[in-house]
Amino acid sequence: MNRSSYSPTISIASNGDLQCVRCDHVLASDGASWKQRVNRVDEPMGLLCEVYDTGSDDVRVRRFFCPSCGTALESETVLLNEATNDDEVHAR
Repeated sequence: MNRSSYSPTISIASNGDLQCVRCDHVLASDGASWKQRVNRVDEPMGLLCEVYDTGSDDVRVRRFFCPSCGTALESETVLLNEATNDDEVHAR
């Protein structure tokens, strides 16, 4: 199957599916929100390292993982209870 790269951890199959590059698990179909279909962990910044401690648990690191193999797919820095920053990805 032909693929292009969306990121170092996610590929786009020729049919538009987004897949984990490690295990080929389909994360989402063309145009769907892949971040809503994977495992997610939200943690205070300070848990990662003291250097990143903001003094408030309101600043979070949100990490996304493949539900099949556990590969870390992406992370984003958000405020507590902030909506997920959905990426729109479409095959060309």
